[in-house]
Amino acid sequence: MKRYITLLIVSTLLLSGCEFIRTKILGKPSKAELEALEQYRLDSIRQDSIMKAEMSTVEDSVRKAREDSIAKADSIAEAKRKLDAERERNKYHVISGSFKTESYAKNYKQSMISEYGYDHSKIVEASNGFNLVSIAQYPSYGSALSQARSIDNFEVWVYVDN
Repeated sequence: MKRYITLLIVSTLLLSGCEFIRTKILGKPSKAELEALEQYRLDSIRQDSIMKAEMSTVEDSVRKAREDSIAKADSIAEAKRKLDAERERNKYHVISGSFKTESYAKNYKQSMISEYGYDHSKIVEASNGFNLVSIAQYPSYGSALSQARSIDNFEVWVYVDN
């Protein structure tokens, strides 16, 4: 009978929720350790979620910057194509003045507009560094030459813009 009582006491202690028996004798983690492990797991999941969100934001920013730079490069290329096409269309200029100093060219251009009415005057930079004041631009050499010959109150010449 002593044996049964001892067995009953031992089995009651082993099967009970006694913290000491569970942790020290059976080697299982305590409730505090289990809670700490669960909290660590949740923190790890939360941290992973935050990092994924941050990486997603960074990737979106990089993708947006790449798209913006491609769009900007495309718009610059398109503007250059238009400028080249415009230059090719009107590459023959009737030149009325040539200046090394840009400010002199600007002043002369203004006087050509105000005094002589050449509203389409513009400054063309020559390959030699001079600033040429163009009073008219034409798509063909013949039309530019006929305009140059019709001007007799000051000297002009035809320049081909490359």
